[in-house]
Amino acid sequence: GSQPSHHAGGPGMGGRRGPGGFGDGDRGAARVGSMPEGTRAMPGDEGGTVTLNLPRYYRPQHSFVRTLWLGFQNANGFNISRRIVGVGARNVLNIVEEFRQMVRVRLRGIESGYTEGFDKTEVPEPLHFVVSSDSMEVLNKASLRVKQLIERIRAEYNKHQERFSGQPSEVLYPEATT
Repeated sequence: GSQPSHHAGGPGMGGRRGPGGFGDGDRGAARVGSMPEGTRAMPGDEGGTVTLNLPRYYRPQHSFVRTLWLGFQNANGFNISRRIVGVGARNVLNIVEEFRQMVRVRLRGIESGYTEGFDKTEVPEPLHFVVSSDSMEVLNKASLRVKQLIERIRAEYNKHQERFSGQPSEVLYPEATT
């Protein structure tokens, strides 16, 4: 499609299944989204995204996959997808290059800009990264870098929310920070 794909790296991704809700841009209010019919978590990624490997959905080529949930959505003019991926996908590419292309990092979910599936839409899941590698050691180290990136953008997001509303944002999905 004409949308940017917000991913980088060679083939591959792992994690926990996220909640069925997402922020609606109204100061952290949550709505419930439904998961596609027939979805399931990847083996070894219990609690991870449930749409991987379904027909026409993202299919990581690596042996090890981890899902990292962001835990917050776009709100009050703060575009998380753009900020977290970076100009020219630089934030994501830095992680991929650090591990010599042995990892793949893809941003997926509502408001990610990445479309997939038969209907070429964003997966109806909260924003998340899918990280994959053929090396568990590389997967663990790259996942740590992605978590650090998520926390950096979360701090920027919280500052933005405080300026906008006078209140820090709530963490919509507390398990996303673990």
